[in-house]
Amino acid sequence: VTKGDLEVITEGFGVLSSNKQQLLTTLTQATVKEILLKPGAEVTADSVIVRLDNPELIQEVENAKQELVQIKANLRQLKLNNQREVLNETANLAEMSARYETAVLTRKAEEKLIAEGIVSQLTYQGSVLEEQQLSKRIDVLKQRIEQLKLVHEESVNIQQERVKQQEGRLSVVQSRLESLTVKAGFTGVLQR
Repeated sequence: VTKGDLEVITEGFGVLSSNKQQLLTTLTQATVKEILLKPGAEVTADSVIVRLDNPELIQEVENAKQELVQIKANLRQLKLNNQREVLNETANLAEMSARYETAVLTRKAEEKLIAEGIVSQLTYQGSVLEEQQLSKRIDVLKQRIEQLKLVHEESVNIQQERVKQQEGRLSVVQSRLESLTVKAGFTGVLQR
Protein backbone atom coordinates (compact mmCIF):
# COMPACT_ATOMS: atom_id res chain seq x y z
CA VAL A 1 0.00 0.00 0.00
CA THR A 2 1.47 3.36 -0.89
CA LYS A 3 1.43 6.40 1.35
CA GLY A 4 -1.38 7.93 -0.69
CA ASP A 5 -3.40 4.72 -0.47
CA LEU A 6 -2.83 4.54 3.25
CA GLU A 7 -4.15 8.05 3.73
CA VAL A 8 -7.24 7.09 1.76
CA ILE A 9 -7.65 4.00 3.90
CA THR A 10 -7.11 5.84 7.17
CA GLU A 11 -9.26 8.74 6.09
CA GLY A 12 -12.09 6.28 6.54
CA PHE A 13 -11.47 6.42 10.28
CA GLY A 14 -12.92 9.50 11.88
CA VAL A 15 -13.82 9.97 15.51
CA LEU A 16 -16.65 12.32 16.34
CA SER A 17 -17.65 13.72 19.70
CA SER A 18 -20.23 16.38 20.51
CA ASN A 19 -17.79 19.25 20.04
CA LYS A 20 -14.94 18.03 17.83
CA GLN A 21 -14.05 15.80 14.94
CA GLN A 22 -10.66 14.25 14.23
CA LEU A 23 -9.36 12.60 11.10
CA LEU A 24 -6.92 9.77 11.89
CA THR A 25 -4.01 9.24 9.52
CA THR A 26 -0.50 7.88 9.58
CA LEU A 27 2.58 9.01 7.68
CA THR A 28 4.19 5.59 7.37
CA GLN A 29 3.42 3.28 4.47
CA ALA A 30 1.73 0.15 5.71
CA THR A 31 -0.94 -2.41 5.05
CA VAL A 32 -4.06 -2.81 7.15
CA LYS A 33 -3.42 -5.80 9.38
CA GLU A 34 -6.54 -5.70 11.53
CA ILE A 35 -9.62 -3.45 11.89
CA LEU A 36 -10.73 -3.65 15.50
CA LEU A 37 -13.61 -1.16 15.66
CA LYS A 38 -16.33 -0.43 13.11
CA PRO A 39 -18.25 2.81 12.50
CA GLY A 40 -20.71 3.58 15.30
CA ALA A 41 -18.45 2.13 17.99
CA GLU A 42 -17.95 4.23 21.09
CA VAL A 43 -14.26 4.92 21.69
CA THR A 44 -12.04 6.39 24.38
CA ALA A 45 -8.71 8.13 23.83
CA ASP A 46 -6.80 4.83 24.10
CA SER A 47 -9.17 2.77 21.95
CA VAL A 48 -7.28 1.01 19.17
CA ILE A 49 -9.21 1.35 15.93
CA VAL A 50 -6.90 -0.35 13.47
CA ARG A 51 -3.52 -2.06 13.43
CA LEU A 52 -1.26 -1.51 10.45
CA ASP A 53 1.73 -3.60 9.41
CA ASN A 54 5.08 -2.69 7.84
CA PRO A 55 7.74 -5.45 7.99
CA GLU A 56 10.42 -3.07 6.67
CA LEU A 57 9.77 -0.70 9.56
CA ILE A 58 10.00 -3.58 12.04
CA GLN A 59 13.36 -4.54 10.49
CA GLU A 60 14.49 -0.91 10.66
CA VAL A 61 13.74 -0.87 14.41
CA GLU A 62 15.70 -4.10 14.91
CA ASN A 63 18.64 -2.73 12.90
CA ALA A 64 18.62 0.50 14.93
CA LYS A 65 18.58 -1.51 18.18
CA GLN A 66 21.49 -3.67 17.03
CA GLU A 67 23.48 -0.63 15.95
CA LEU A 68 22.87 0.98 19.35
CA VAL A 69 24.11 -2.17 21.10
CA GLN A 70 27.22 -2.14 18.89
CA ILE A 71 27.94 1.54 19.55
CA LYS A 72 27.57 1.00 23.31
CA ALA A 73 29.93 -2.00 23.10
CA ASN A 74 32.42 0.17 21.21
CA LEU A 75 32.19 2.75 23.98
CA ARG A 76 32.92 0.13 26.65
CA GLN A 77 35.86 -1.19 24.58
CA LEU A 78 37.19 2.34 24.11
CA LYS A 79 37.09 2.96 27.87
CA LEU A 80 38.95 -0.30 28.53
CA ASN A 81 41.59 0.48 25.90
CA ASN A 82 42.03 3.98 27.32
CA GLN A 83 42.42 2.60 30.83
CA ARG A 84 45.00 0.07 29.65
CA GLU A 85 46.97 2.75 27.82
CA VAL A 86 47.06 5.02 30.89
CA LEU A 87 48.14 2.06 33.05
CA ASN A 88 50.98 1.30 30.63
CA GLU A 89 52.16 4.90 30.69
CA THR A 90 51.89 4.98 34.49
CA ALA A 91 54.02 1.83 34.67
CA ASN A 92 56.60 3.50 32.39
CA LEU A 93 56.58 6.52 34.71
CA ALA A 94 57.10 4.30 37.77
CA GLU A 95 60.01 2.54 36.09
CA MET A 96 61.54 5.87 35.03
CA SER A 97 61.10 7.23 38.58
CA ALA A 98 62.90 4.21 40.02
CA ARG A 99 65.76 4.70 37.57
CA TYR A 100 65.89 8.38 38.52
CA GLU A 101 66.07 7.57 42.23
CA THR A 102 68.92 5.16 41.52
CA ALA A 103 70.71 7.86 39.49
CA VAL A 104 70.27 10.37 42.37
CA LEU A 105 71.75 7.90 44.86
CA THR A 106 74.64 7.11 42.51
CA ARG A 107 75.40 10.79 41.97
CA LYS A 108 75.31 11.53 45.70
CA ALA A 109 77.61 8.60 46.44
CA GLU A 110 80.03 9.64 43.68
CA GLU A 111 79.92 13.25 44.88
CA LYS A 112 81.46 12.15 48.21
CA LEU A 113 83.98 9.87 46.50
CA ILE A 114 85.18 12.41 43.93
CA ALA A 115 86.94 14.52 46.59
CA GLU A 116 88.90 11.47 47.68
CA GLY A 117 89.87 10.67 44.10
CA ILE A 118 88.12 7.29 44.10
CA VAL A 119 85.73 8.33 41.30
CA SER A 120 86.88 10.25 38.25
CA GLN A 121 85.40 13.61 37.29
CA LEU A 122 84.22 12.06 34.01
CA THR A 123 82.27 9.32 35.78
CA TYR A 124 80.72 11.85 38.13
CA GLN A 125 79.69 14.14 35.25
CA GLY A 126 78.13 11.11 33.52
CA SER A 127 76.08 10.41 36.64
CA VAL A 128 74.96 14.06 36.87
CA LEU A 129 73.97 14.02 33.20
CA GLU A 130 72.01 10.76 33.56
CA GLU A 131 70.14 12.19 36.58
CA GLN A 132 69.22 15.33 34.62
CA GLN A 133 68.08 13.35 31.58
CA LEU A 134 65.95 11.02 33.68
CA SER A 135 64.39 14.01 35.44
CA LYS A 136 63.45 15.53 32.07
CA ARG A 137 62.07 12.22 30.81
CA ILE A 138 59.91 11.95 33.94
CA ASP A 139 58.53 15.44 33.31
CA VAL A 140 57.78 14.53 29.69
CA LEU A 141 56.07 11.29 30.77
CA LYS A 142 53.91 13.17 33.28
CA GLN A 143 52.88 15.66 30.59
CA ARG A 144 52.21 12.81 28.19
CA ILE A 145 49.97 11.05 30.71
CA GLU A 146 48.00 14.26 31.31
CA GLN A 147 47.59 14.81 27.55
CA LEU A 148 46.61 11.18 27.11
CA LYS A 149 43.88 11.54 29.73
CA LEU A 150 42.51 14.61 27.93
CA VAL A 151 42.56 12.82 24.57
CA HIS A 152 40.83 9.80 26.12
CA GLU A 153 38.19 11.99 27.73
CA GLU A 154 37.41 13.61 24.38
CA SER A 155 37.30 10.26 22.55
CA VAL A 156 34.82 8.96 25.14
CA ASN A 157 32.72 12.14 24.76
CA ILE A 158 32.63 11.64 20.98
CA GLN A 159 31.54 8.02 21.37
CA GLN A 160 28.88 9.03 23.91
CA GLU A 161 27.54 11.51 21.34
CA ARG A 162 27.29 8.65 18.86
CA VAL A 163 25.29 6.69 21.45
CA LYS A 164 22.93 9.65 21.91
CA GLN A 165 22.51 10.06 18.15
CA GLN A 166 21.69 6.38 17.72
CA GLU A 167 19.26 6.49 20.65
CA GLY A 168 17.54 9.39 18.88
CA ARG A 169 17.37 7.45 15.61
CA LEU A 170 15.97 4.44 17.43
CA SER A 171 13.39 6.62 19.16
CA VAL A 172 12.22 8.07 15.83
CA VAL A 173 11.91 4.64 14.21
CA GLN A 174 10.12 3.18 17.26
CA SER A 175 7.73 6.14 17.22
CA ARG A 176 6.97 5.45 13.56
CA LEU A 177 6.37 1.79 14.41
CA GLU A 178 4.09 2.69 17.32
CA SER A 179 2.09 4.96 15.00
CA LEU A 180 1.03 1.84 13.11
CA THR A 181 -1.42 1.21 15.96
CA VAL A 182 -4.08 3.83 15.20
CA LYS A 183 -5.88 5.06 18.33
CA ALA A 184 -8.92 7.30 18.65
CA GLY A 185 -7.17 10.08 20.57
CA PHE A 186 -10.27 11.17 22.52
CA THR A 187 -13.66 9.88 23.65
CA GLY A 188 -16.41 9.81 21.03
CA VAL A 189 -18.06 7.69 18.36
CA LEU A 190 -16.25 6.25 15.36
CA GLN A 191 -17.90 7.98 12.45
CA ARG A 192 -16.52 6.25 9.40
